[in-house]
Amino acid sequence: MLPLPLDICGDISAVPFEFENSRALLAYWQSLREGDAIPRAEAVNPGAMRELLPEIIIYDVPDADTVRYRLAGTLAVKRLGFEPKGLNAMDWTPRHLKPYVSLAFNTVATMKVGALAHFRLVYEGEITARVETTLLPLTPPDGQCPRVLAIAQRHRTGGGGGREPFGVLRPTETMDDATIFDLGFGVPEVIRQIARGMAA
Repeated sequence: MLPLPLDICGDISAVPFEFENSRALLAYWQSLREGDAIPRAEAVNPGAMRELLPEIIIYDVPDADTVRYRLAGTLAVKRLGFEPKGLNAMDWTPRHLKPYVSLAFNTVATMKVGALAHFRLVYEGEITARVETTLLPLTPPDGQCPRVLAIAQRHRTGGGGGREPFGVLRPTETMDDATIFDLGFGVPEVIRQIARGMAA
């Protein structure tokens, strides 16, 4: 993999979110916890997070090569430019970014940590915008694959004649930054080793 700054944040209050809705989703996720367990997917109540719902995405993550859209909010769908339900996000992830995307989703899905990433997408009209994605783990129903609860938010572009662009064409060549953060279960040493290796 190409070098990429991957930070480890051990203080959940210090995660470098750029959007208040990212913090709101984390707070909602924390409210669903039962003791030391990861929140159950069945406990997620769309009515309880109505303000966040348009940008919410839930993924199934059965293996390293599959990040399948299970649910996408109306604004997330509009920004993508199509209904992604059932599709594998890895299919249109550029080859050089696949290792990062796979690592982020599988780490969150299996290691009880959260992830935050900032990157740039190019939309119709060749308008580029900075995006923030937050990933949180969910415990799936018995016998089902791991799930990830996410929110994808976008900074205003100021381009496109004053209108916000829709319809993703492609990501830019690099990610801006990524952070793995402790959800109260600790960050496994293997993740710290990967972070050191990616920064080398």
